[in-house]
Amino acid sequence: PFFIAPTIPFSTAGRYWRGITPPTILSINSKPSPLPLDPEEPYHIAQAAKHLNLKHIVVTSVTRDDLADGGAEQFAQTIIEIKKLLPKSTVEVLVPDFEGSGDALQKVINVYPEVINHNIETVPRLYRLVRPKAVYENSLKLLKQIKIRDKDIISKSGIMIGLGEEEKEVVETMKDIISLRMFISGYYITDNIILHMTHMSLSGRIRKHF
Repeated sequence: PFFIAPTIPFSTAGRYWRGITPPTILSINSKPSPLPLDPEEPYHIAQAAKHLNLKHIVVTSVTRDDLADGGAEQFAQTIIEIKKLLPKSTVEVLVPDFEGSGDALQKVINVYPEVINHNIETVPRLYRLVRPKAVYENSLKLLKQIKIRDKDIISKSGIMIGLGEEEKEVVETMKDIISLRMFISGYYITDNIILHMTHMSLSGRIRKHF
């Protein structure tokens, strides 16, 4: 049900992440001091979703490690506003790792999104290249905590293929997150574009490992 149109992603918590060195090859913009959060943004996102009559709303953000909760409260308020205006629609949030903060994650869980997505992005060996400011173990911890704290919320993650990873590394990464109910793979090409995002069926050489 979470891959059926109409749906559209919205970005919250501003356009900029903190820092000069990009924390990921997929980053959008960087500023030493990002702007403060807009308290009206959650309402505006909900209004836009209602205007478009969306059945499934995806909310994401840039990484805001300059904020004490990593932007978790902004996610929570956005979910609340969407559910007020579209009580029959489902909400998926694509969250950062909140630097391993369980309290930040709980803020999101408390307002019951149907799906919490946090992308592993790549295999551990390539983290220094792809996510130099992130910690692989923090991402795993966050994903596992979703299931521990609320088994009814669907946890979801994904990685990019084509960054120099080996087959066995992909398999081991998938085994790390095998308890998830959704897994996404994508092909990394050029100019920061992800092509052919699919709900992954474990086929071909990968399938034999499971």
